[in-house]
Amino acid sequence: MVAVRGGTMSEQKYGLASRILKGSAMLLFSQGATMVLYFLAQRVILSALTKEANGVLFGERRFVDFVVIMLVDFGMNGITMRRMIMQPDRAQVILSSTVAYRLMMFVPASLLSLGYAYAVGYSLVDVALWCFFLLISTRSGLIRYTYEMPFRSKVRFGWVAFLSILDAVLFLGMVWWWRDHLSPTVVIQAFVLSTIPGLIFMIAYDRGRTIHPRFMEMGEVKTLLRESMPVILAMVFIHVHDKMDAMFLQWFADAKEVGIYGAAYVSLAPLTNTIPLAASMAIIPVLARLAKENWAECQRYAVTGFRFLVVIALLSSTMLSVLTPYVIELVSKGVYADNHLHFFLFMWMPVPIFILVYVQELTIALGHQKSNIPIAGVLAAVTVVGGLLAIPTWHALGAVWVKLASVGLGAVVAVMLFRRILGTGITLQFVASIVVVLLVGILTSVWLPRVMMLPLAAAVAGVLTLAAAMLTGLLRTSDVRLIRSILRTRT
Repeated sequence: MVAVRGGTMSEQKYGLASRILKGSAMLLFSQGATMVLYFLAQRVILSALTKEANGVLFGERRFVDFVVIMLVDFGMNGITMRRMIMQPDRAQVILSSTVAYRLMMFVPASLLSLGYAYAVGYSLVDVALWCFFLLISTRSGLIRYTYEMPFRSKVRFGWVAFLSILDAVLFLGMVWWWRDHLSPTVVIQAFVLSTIPGLIFMIAYDRGRTIHPRFMEMGEVKTLLRESMPVILAMVFIHVHDKMDAMFLQWFADAKEVGIYGAAYVSLAPLTNTIPLAASMAIIPVLARLAKENWAECQRYAVTGFRFLVVIALLSSTMLSVLTPYVIELVSKGVYADNHLHFFLFMWMPVPIFILVYVQELTIALGHQKSNIPIAGVLAAVTVVGGLLAIPTWHALGAVWVKLASVGLGAVVAVMLFRRILGTGITLQFVASIVVVLLVGILTSVWLPRVMMLPLAAAVAGVLTLAAAMLTGLLRTSDVRLIRSILRTRT
């Protein structure tokens, strides 16, 4: 009897699912560890800086993020990843051309940021350092992220996970060491210094075998730019959505209000920057391959991953919103205790944000990047219109409500596009189940803290939310059995 090469179809499916699960577990562990470490670092920073100083730090970073990431990233990450997977023989050319473009655009982007900083009175040193940090940090998705792409495309996250934890450990250590001398400049210096060892390691590991000037082709740069055009339009809208709230606060309020909003924002950022990206980075490369090999399996894995991510978001929001006083104490040592509502509302943003991140990454991986434009357009429109209406009157609290409204409406559009692209799996019952579980989570998070201790209330709220997810069919017993069987299966 001749053995079937590559194993049976069932074994291949379990092997694929196991790779996704193990990759997700590796990333979730590392991102969870970095989330805790950055939470601890934020606790030191927010307790040391005044609300006004934190407002300056937040304002400096937001504008530079807008300019540098928009011009230097240009929406290329998803395009580069997809082209690598589709044309593995040209991986060196694709990656080297991506790095070359980013280095070329970094100079004008930095000069534009410095010009704005000079005009509004920000520290030129702070802005220059933050520009450099964005270029070399894996969190911003620029140079170092490009060096990590060969690992990410093969769902091999060992070194990527280790280096992300190393970044966070170094950052926390520096912030703690300099805790008595913290200022916006010192905090930014800690960010820069903490990420340099990881970049040096990735460059040394590659040794010019994958990324080198000799592999760069202007034709490939033009191809990447052409395919990225729909993405960059969406990116412009997304950056308007993400950054204009802070700018409106700078225009219509004072540094203290910017600091309050920034503190609530950074308390959520470790969560929204870790879990949805970790899940997406693990499954998206696999979905890109399945899209050209087995569309039915691509649909199945895409919908299953979406369900799990939504349940994780609902559980996170429910339990964290109950524990809002503890979150404030953790990240600021109680400095922002009088801003409970700001933090509580931010704790409910993971649900729409997880949906938005997953759907946007999926559309790019499947070659439907134009579908991101209406999502991003809704985000930008609600942010601008809502910000102009609410922020002059309600300041930081108005900015929080506008942010919640924009991501909520954006998530609705994302679900509609998700269903149109996949053509299966997203039914009215599925959407209704999300709404029901969301309402259960909100009601329990508001009521339970009034009748029991917060840790117990968070646990009970989590159990009730999970039970609602099972009863409504949002999370299926077949999904749980699949995960258990994968964990027992060796690949």
